[in-house]
Amino acid sequence: NRCAIAAQSLRNRCAITAQSLHNHCAITAQSLRNHCTIAAQSLHNRCTITAQSLRNHCTIAAQSLHNRCAITAQSLRNHCTIAAQSLHNRCAITAQSLRNHCAIAAQSLRNRCAITAQSLRNHCAITAQSLRNHCSIPAQSLLNPCAIPA
Repeated sequence: NRCAIAAQSLRNRCAITAQSLHNHCAITAQSLRNHCTIAAQSLHNRCTITAQSLRNHCTIAAQSLHNRCAITAQSLRNHCTIAAQSLHNRCAITAQSLRNHCAIAAQSLRNRCAITAQSLRNHCAITAQSLRNHCSIPAQSLLNPCAIPA
């Protein structure tokens, strides 16, 4: 009978140990499943956050690039407008200067021509008067042969 009790006790201890080992394995397996679920969820969350962060970074970079391009384009438009206006102003000033120069040159030429013409008229009048004066004595002599001085 002692053998039977010892065998029963050994069976009971084995059953308890097996049950304990089974429970320990079940707890360990559940703990591993929980750990894997938490790790997978954590990895999923980190990937979601990283992806959102990258999307935000790309959106910010694209907006920044768009803004820089818009500012550069506006700056170029302003520069071109200013350069065109400056060129227009310089051309207008040059054209006015040329018109003034031509007007002054033309007026000077008219004045010189008027002076030359007046000078020529005066010279012709003086020459004609001188010729008349010089020629009037002989002409008078020819008209009156008796009046020729001896």
